[in-house]
Amino acid sequence: MQRRLLAAVLLLVAYALLTVYLELGLGVSRQEGYVESGGAFLRYVEWRPASAPRGVAVLYHGFGGSSEMMGWLGVELARNGFHVLAFDSRGHGKSSSSFNITASTLLSDLDALLTAANLKGEPLVLVGHSMGGAAVQTIASRGVPVEALVVIASRPAAEAPANRSLLVLAGLDEIFPPSAIQQQSLRGWDLLVLPLDDHLSVLYSPAAVNGILEWLLGSYASLVGERLLATIARSATALLLMVVVSSLLAAGSPGGTFKASFKRCVLLAVLLAPLAFPDYLLLSRAVPAPVAVYILSVLYTQAAGAAIASRKSLGELTGSSLLMTPRVAASSLAMSAAAYLLLHEALQPFFNVEPSLYRAPLTLLLFLLAFPQAFAFEAFARPSFTGGFAARLAKSIALRAAGFLAAWAAAAIALGPAGFSGYLLVVTMVSLLLLVPIDAAATSWAARGSPLGNALWTSLTVSLLISAVTPIL
Repeated sequence: MQRRLLAAVLLLVAYALLTVYLELGLGVSRQEGYVESGGAFLRYVEWRPASAPRGVAVLYHGFGGSSEMMGWLGVELARNGFHVLAFDSRGHGKSSSSFNITASTLLSDLDALLTAANLKGEPLVLVGHSMGGAAVQTIASRGVPVEALVVIASRPAAEAPANRSLLVLAGLDEIFPPSAIQQQSLRGWDLLVLPLDDHLSVLYSPAAVNGILEWLLGSYASLVGERLLATIARSATALLLMVVVSSLLAAGSPGGTFKASFKRCVLLAVLLAPLAFPDYLLLSRAVPAPVAVYILSVLYTQAAGAAIASRKSLGELTGSSLLMTPRVAASSLAMSAAAYLLLHEALQPFFNVEPSLYRAPLTLLLFLLAFPQAFAFEAFARPSFTGGFAARLAKSIALRAAGFLAAWAAAAIALGPAGFSGYLLVVTMVSLLLLVPIDAAATSWAARGSPLGNALWTSLTVSLLISAVTPIL
């Protein structure tokens, strides 16, 4: 206990030092607000330079994204003199309403945003990623005064819709690979190809951010590399702290040791993975949140596989491990709060994981859907993982990865080399990114606490996260 407390204190100190470092020397101010547009309330983030701005830049995220994903470029643009605005599109992030990127909606939302910021009529630099790349091209083609246009990881129009237009492509992109773009037929585009980036990493890549700044300004100042390293270190510290806190808060009796082998659990997760798609079609009729529904559908196949693999030894799940005592409930709720706060600190710099009041009903519904599969996984799969902490965590991650990759492979085979399968691969990677730290803390909890308590806090945490990241149709 004393060693764990000491580890928690040291991690808190490291986290605080990194936080202070990241707040120093940026030279920009940040504020967040909401603007009403056509019945929707759009959340926006604004970065202002220390001196008089040299121009205005508006940033558009991709499908399933948020303002945070554009913030790495946004901060550097503000440091170099731009007044920068980014907003969560309808049905995304912390904005209300549902998905809508028609031309009339894009124009009215931009007008409302610029009016609220008192920037209407200013020549604009428009930057869009993926879906946002299509949005900024639509806006530029409708007569909006665009000084420069930057399209990142998106399909370009054959003829650039602005006098200065930059197309940024990622060499490892599964959705818009450079090989699929007829580059020789493009007119009016400058081209920047980044061979080591993919559809998401291009937003955080120093090479991408600095390449855009150089194209736009020629001479520029950038701290994106240093900020990225410090932020990753801060995120890692928060995640390690979550594992330590889990071991301190765990309560109840651990579950029994099941006879199901790890190999059998993985095999069944892979074999059952294609069933995620009938599940998805069924759930999506009631829940118009495609990313969240897909994640839950794959998790259900993994839980079902674990239950089938353990069916001959279900009696080993002791009554004490199934009992939700006041102590187990309190510990699990405290762990859920701690896990969400630490995951927020680790992930929010990269994409939005903050729930909003607009999504409160969705969060509750997702929790009700998440809890049964979470309990099945904690009761049947996790107790079968043997070895020390590292070995048990590795097996948990391997089982998750096998299930998600098998589901993606089934979709890729069914859909062929289409952009949707590429997007599904991005969703798969983000899903694993969300689940790995939760699994690390759940592995720590399982050594000392009950499966029921573990299922309660993990399903609460997962529902908070995926309700924030999923677009709403």
